[in-house]
Amino acid sequence: MVGTVTYYGVKTYCDWYARDGVGHIGQFGVLPDYQGFGIGERLLGAVQALALNDGGTELALDTAESAAHLRGYYEQRRYQFVSYVQWEGKTYRSVIMSKPLR
Repeated sequence: MVGTVTYYGVKTYCDWYARDGVGHIGQFGVLPDYQGFGIGERLLGAVQALALNDGGTELALDTAESAAHLRGYYEQRRYQFVSYVQWEGKTYRSVIMSKPLR
């Protein structure tokens, strides 16, 4: 396995994720030696298709507020900041980012 992403569908974990039509992803990553070959793009495309099939209109994710390189990666793929969240048990604040699917 060289990459992974988890699609959670439409669920309630925070206010944004609880909105109608918002699916979300997590645990997205590609091993460093395999980055830059389009694997991440294919994984994101697959979960976007799942979200559309699930009746989703938005696809959201969260990442650490301080992870500027990850925020930039998602911004290049049209994800936009929507809110902050402080997950229980975490010592850092996260950002919620989302993009319309249509």
